[in-house]
Amino acid sequence: MPTDPIVPFSARPSIFDDIEALRQATDLTATSREIMSHLPIGRPGKEEFFRTNPRPDMSLVAYVYEDKTERKQYFVAPNMRDTMGLYARQVLISVLFTWPSRVTRIYPVPLALDGRSNPWLETARDAVEKAKKEWVKMVPDQRAGFYRIFMPSGDLPEPEWSDKTFSELLETAFRGLVITSDDHPVVRQLQGLT
Repeated sequence: MPTDPIVPFSARPSIFDDIEALRQATDLTATSREIMSHLPIGRPGKEEFFRTNPRPDMSLVAYVYEDKTERKQYFVAPNMRDTMGLYARQVLISVLFTWPSRVTRIYPVPLALDGRSNPWLETARDAVEKAKKEWVKMVPDQRAGFYRIFMPSGDLPEPEWSDKTFSELLETAFRGLVITSDDHPVVRQLQGLT
């Protein structure tokens, strides 16, 4: 019965024998494109710089209801604004792109309440407006009672805006979070119904 010859380790072919072939192999690139299946809603974190999509068709004045217990924001359909009453808050829905997380998000920026001055709301709107042209971050200052707005020290890359329409972004962000009728569980809960 023939036996396999024993090949000394040093005589075995090595992947590293042809360095030029390895260099050529690194020229190959594989790319992928993310499928946006979820879109966060809310203010960016104090550690994140952000840009606001400057296109006029990428924002909307609307109403939302914020469930602070569940930490969810619901889009309130126009036909439900009267029913939701004081629970619904008028907002400017804006599309943001954050850095370093590189995430698109929806930020319902609260608008003024009954024309009264509110430094928190004013500085949040200022930051969102400024972010149409440059990177900013907003850091809450509890003692002063407003957001401090900072710019990055270095140059950050341009935002990578989604090719989705504003309607598609809202549909993704508010999936399962739209109040359209009196039968909605949130409306029933607020009315004390089961």
